[in-house]
Amino acid sequence: SNKITRDSVLEAQRFNAANEVLMEESNASATRATDLTLKTFVLANRPKVVVRNVSIDDGERITRPGNTPNPSTDPISGKLRLVNVGGTLGYVTGLRCAVLITDDFLPLEYPLSPFSGTLPSEISLGPGVFGTLPFPTEKGEPVDYIQQTYIAQRAMSLYVLGWVTYRDELRNVRTTYFCRWWNGAKQQFEPVSNPDYESAD
Repeated sequence: SNKITRDSVLEAQRFNAANEVLMEESNASATRATDLTLKTFVLANRPKVVVRNVSIDDGERITRPGNTPNPSTDPISGKLRLVNVGGTLGYVTGLRCAVLITDDFLPLEYPLSPFSGTLPSEISLGPGVFGTLPFPTEKGEPVDYIQQTYIAQRAMSLYVLGWVTYRDELRNVRTTYFCRWWNGAKQQFEPVSNPDYESAD
């Protein structure tokens, strides 16, 4: 009787140990399945952060420079409006932005370094959510009255250009490049038709 009892206890212990192993394997499989489902969902419904529009502060400096007494020569500044047009949460991790004033075409070589511009803290954007960031993110060049007048007369072109880096929940990093040209006739910024300057990953 004691032998039967000992055998029963040993068998129960073996059963419990085997059951624990099966439970651990089942939990691990469930975790892997959940991770795979999340990865599949995020990849199929990835975030996509784009620059929706650009606005400038003190716009009369370039629209009606003669109307402003003692016009400022401070660097042109303004705001970028970002939006996540994708299907899952996106995290903006970096931004570079600059103002370019020229009487020529856009440079063949991209004028901004890709190796700086990390934000001090990430900005989360859910699907369809807008966010606003100021520009430039670094000190710009002074804009004198002659340049302001030439921009207003359309003898010189004004561009706001740069890039935005962002990641998804799987930490895949993507970059959106933007370049907006000031259309003096319409009094607004428009995207340039140049994939080297205006493109979304």
